[in-house]
Amino acid sequence: MEKAKFKFMEFFEKNIEENKISFLARVFGIFSEEIPKIWFELKGFQVLGRPTISIENENKTEKATLDFCQEKGGKYYIVEQKCFLAYDDCKLLNTESDEFKNAFEKWHNNKKEQTKAWKFFVNFNTNTGNYSITYKKNKNDKSKPLKNNEIKKKLIWGSISDNGKEIIKKHLGEDLEIYSIEEMIKEIINKEEYLNLIKSYQDSLIAFFNFLNTGKI
Repeated sequence: MEKAKFKFMEFFEKNIEENKISFLARVFGIFSEEIPKIWFELKGFQVLGRPTISIENENKTEKATLDFCQEKGGKYYIVEQKCFLAYDDCKLLNTESDEFKNAFEKWHNNKKEQTKAWKFFVNFNTNTGNYSITYKKNKNDKSKPLKNNEIKKKLIWGSISDNGKEIIKKHLGEDLEIYSIEEMIKEIINKEEYLNLIKSYQDSLIAFFNFLNTGKI
């Protein structure tokens, strides 16, 4: 695959039966969070772990855990990844389409009502509210505090366009940094760390389907 043509939508439209896209999206979702971590680490960021935001609200504490946090040069970031491939017939993936605005606003409004993590991420602002952030590298690790100064937000989407950025920022703020996992893959597609990640899952899938075909272990 040529680096300049890495586009999920083009691949799906040319190669995949429509009813198989959801299957591929679920497989991709299993390991897709590892891809940005590789990209950011190659850019000099330190991935610290999964952050938990605690907010004091009317004498009670509400908590929500986000995807990961990172640090570089004394600056800290909280990151959410929403790399939808098949959701709503790919309407959230194809940010260049006329349907993206309505699809995103519908998803965003429902998500804020149903998911505390997304609501916390959307509303997070270091200048307002009584909050604290801790993080863990691994599940059984002891929580560590994340320094509260200069924390910014990053969102990782599946594919992004200028149109998509404009629509998302209207709801999440102009200071939000938005990244595309497509663009990340383009940059690291020949890097050893990325190739090893893909090969590990590819080998497992091939072995499993060979087992389904032959029954041989």
